Amino acid sequence: MATIASVLARKGTEVKTVFPSTSIREASNMMYDYNIRSIVVVSEDNDREIIGIITLVDIHRTLVNNDHELPRIPVGHCMTTPVKSTSPEATVESVATAMKTGKFSHMPVLDHNGQLCGIVSIGDVMVAALVESDNLAAHLSKYINT
Repeated sequence: MATIASVLARKGTEVKTVFPSTSIREASNMMYDYNIRSIVVVSEDNDREIIGIITLVDIHRTLVNNDHELPRIPVGHCMTTPVKSTSPEATVESVATAMKTGKFSHMPVLDHNGQLCGIVSIGDVMVAALVESDNLAAHLSKYINT
């Protein structure tokens, strides 16, 4: 069974973070510049404490309701909280189930010390599941043909 550690080994562990006082404009620019769809929000008092996550969906919802004020709105006013997280040891299947059940698409990964060590998206999880399925099919085919 594939783990989140294998997903992070393939995609990398870099995670972008912002403070809740960061403007939506700045967060949006970061998403554009880094071609990402979410940013983890950390406490201004402790940059290791995750207090939320801001996604393109959160920004879109805020835009619909506050279009003329959007650049000035801080991330803290529209971030998603509480944040569900996972560990590198978690299975891809368990994370996919949590994302489906919770109806969210990004999940921070915390190491055994509770430190942020990556982030996975539903796309990352689905690619890992497809690779695992393809590997199983190849092994079964080899077994049948032997």
